[in-house]
Amino acid sequence: MPVKSTLLDKSFNILERIAVSPEPVTLKELAADLGLNTSTVSRIASDLAARNLIRKAGYHSFVPSTGLFFLGECAKDTPLVRAVSALLESRSKELNADLSFSGISAYNPVHLCKKIQQEADWVHNKLPLWRSPLAAAVLYKDAAAAREYFNAVISEENSRINQQQELAVFNSMLQKFSQDGCFILKDPRIGWSVTYPVHTRDQAFAVSLSGRDVDKCSIDRMQFECSRLASRLISLLDSLFY
Repeated sequence: MPVKSTLLDKSFNILERIAVSPEPVTLKELAADLGLNTSTVSRIASDLAARNLIRKAGYHSFVPSTGLFFLGECAKDTPLVRAVSALLESRSKELNADLSFSGISAYNPVHLCKKIQQEADWVHNKLPLWRSPLAAAVLYKDAAAAREYFNAVISEENSRINQQQELAVFNSMLQKFSQDGCFILKDPRIGWSVTYPVHTRDQAFAVSLSGRDVDKCSIDRMQFECSRLASRLISLLDSLFY
């Protein structure tokens, strides 16, 4: 990820890198990944640890600490999340379908609000990040950001994957959002989902209805309901932020 020169930017990039890692991150890894020298990383990490946002886990390695979890918990009770949650809760129950309102951060879909009715494996958890309709819905208006996202999530760990083929699939999703305004997934092995973009003047999110049983789902109805939800969410965001 690009690193800016200010101390604040460096601090947030270090914190983000530690927060998204499933394993402890070493000073050397942080320095190499972010293009910083180890002494700078060490000083910033010490400050973050002093604020209880990260803590040491072994020799020169770091993991998130309770202060960071506390901030995450507080963020779940913002006016945006409260308003969206109330709307999604009622519609999810009425439709007996899973609902998600999502954005993107650090090349990962972030579910600001998720209502699960069908409980088994959630449809979007079965999809690799480079095939995520949620990500495509957020990014489809920005070709450069979409390509950056794709390159980041494919990564070297997926070297056995046919990247050109996967890029074609991802681009076809972007095209669907541009042409049709939504993306519909129907796969008996995974389930179904209907995803709409929720874009305002300066924010981009996605809303998705999903479930397990493709045969028993009326996709036309779910498409209509998801379209209505997207419109209501845009109005809600406009009333909150503009």
